[in-house]
Amino acid sequence: MKIFASLWSVVAIATLALAQEKPTAPKVSIEGADKPIGIGDIVVLSVKLDSQPKDLSTVSYSWTILPAKNIETWPDGTKVLFGTGVKPQKITVILNAAFVFTAKQGDKTDVSLKTTTTVIEVTIDDSVTPIPTPTPGPGPKPVIPSLTTAAKEWVTLVKKTPKYTDSEVKIDAEKLAESFSSIAAAIAAGTLKDQNAILKATKESNDSAISNREEWLPWFKKLSDHLSAANKDGTIKSTSQYATAWREISTGLTNASK
Repeated sequence: MKIFASLWSVVAIATLALAQEKPTAPKVSIEGADKPIGIGDIVVLSVKLDSQPKDLSTVSYSWTILPAKNIETWPDGTKVLFGTGVKPQKITVILNAAFVFTAKQGDKTDVSLKTTTTVIEVTIDDSVTPIPTPTPGPGPKPVIPSLTTAAKEWVTLVKKTPKYTDSEVKIDAEKLAESFSSIAAAIAAGTLKDQNAILKATKESNDSAISNREEWLPWFKKLSDHLSAANKDGTIKSTSQYATAWREISTGLTNASK
């Protein structure tokens, strides 16, 4: 009986240790600077995680570029863009990531924060010839028609809490719809002339439209992934395509607000 009791104690202690194990932040790396970049090009860097940790609730990213440059970041912070400048140089890029974990142990909810810092060096070399911009064809490719539907469906991913109810989510959806619509109008009027200006104005407008940005991060992550893929295949690249896409997003958000 004593042997069984001892074995049971060992199992209980091991089980308790596992239950109390603290989450670990994933390894964070930066993609897009594995080779020198030519003067006059645009530096595009992306976040890469080696895993998707269990109980991960939210992630936030903060970029620092040295020497300081005007930068544009994607809505969820997973991508940063900036110009090379006009001379060869070494640019230091610092990425701070904050991971919030939420784990339930019975009736208790444990919340913990893990942070990481990743530093890389980007080489700007005048011997590298920038990739030429392709000559535009007779007209822009059509925007993916499912964007309106997708923007509405992504709203279901917005995190609701006792203090942030479904009705409040709908109110914010309407505010964001107005934000995207106003940016689309500015693009059509010629006020915003390139992708960087569009993304910067959109972020500023969205940030001022809603205060519950943390709860909307899953929605912005979906949008960021969609825009990244559409930018690569050319379906959302020109200013006119952005204007069309922003109007579709606005319609989807308006539908979700009803």
